[in-house]
Amino acid sequence: MKSVDSAFFSPDAARFAAIGGREVEIRETSTGHNCFAPLSFSELVHAAEFSRDGSKIVGCCWDPLFTKCYAQVWSAKDGRPMGPKLMHGDGVLFASFSPDGNRVVTASEDFTAIVWDVNTGRRLISPVEHEEKVRTAAFGPDGRWFVTASADKTARVWNAETGDPLTPPLRHLTELTNAAFLADGRRIATHDANEECRIWRLTVDDRPIDDLVLLSRLLSGHTETHFGQLTSERSESLEVTWKRLRSKYPSTFETFTEEIEKWHEFQAEECDIDQQWFEAFHLRHLLALRPGDQSIIKKLVAVDKHLAPRD
Repeated sequence: MKSVDSAFFSPDAARFAAIGGREVEIRETSTGHNCFAPLSFSELVHAAEFSRDGSKIVGCCWDPLFTKCYAQVWSAKDGRPMGPKLMHGDGVLFASFSPDGNRVVTASEDFTAIVWDVNTGRRLISPVEHEEKVRTAAFGPDGRWFVTASADKTARVWNAETGDPLTPPLRHLTELTNAAFLADGRRIATHDANEECRIWRLTVDDRPIDDLVLLSRLLSGHTETHFGQLTSERSESLEVTWKRLRSKYPSTFETFTEEIEKWHEFQAEECDIDQQWFEAFHLRHLLALRPGDQSIIKKLVAVDKHLAPRD
């Protein structure tokens, strides 16, 4: 290997993997000797990782073009490939094992992430989709969920067994570079291109499924679908559904000052990045919530000056 792009240890630190060009080398930590011949790819290696028990390693490759690339699982004991290549329609940017090492989730430039069976290479779910390349994908601690991070400025949590989305797109102000579960499995951390990190709390809704279906109908305007089926028929008007759910779950329909404030902050910052005049609208609402805040006043003056008609 002429040069090393990155390196990482096995879970027991007895070996380490070095990535360089189109190869991954597995070496003994104590001696630096190769454990077996380098693991070779047809394109540049973008990422690799050991399974939790250290018995397997998965790597993935990409190129700057639109080449169909892949991930590959290997035995970390003898370098033997395990299963076929896990193919995508473009470069594969990330591949990660489930906690039990029996599945792999891949993230690709083809705007999708896929969960695969390690031994057979079979897709276990239909590809989940973003609006831009998917940079990373990783399982939660119990393997039931996985999270994706995309260049479309969103992260999202998915059911690893069905591929159904478990959260709405978690919006950010710029492209995401990474997302991962924290150890408790009820929070995720995201990292974006501006080097900002955010923690998102995942709350589990324990309301009856029938009520959740009604809520989805209300929020979607009766356009919800179930497991790929056609849109379901309307059973009652949106107004009736709204009144019924509001009386049963009043807190769901309440808004709090802190939530309103955070929403206007996010929208104002997004408008500022995109140079949209609507930033003034959000700044004025923030100023009403925080009278005398000099930072808001300063931004509002600058925006008003920019919007003022010129002679």
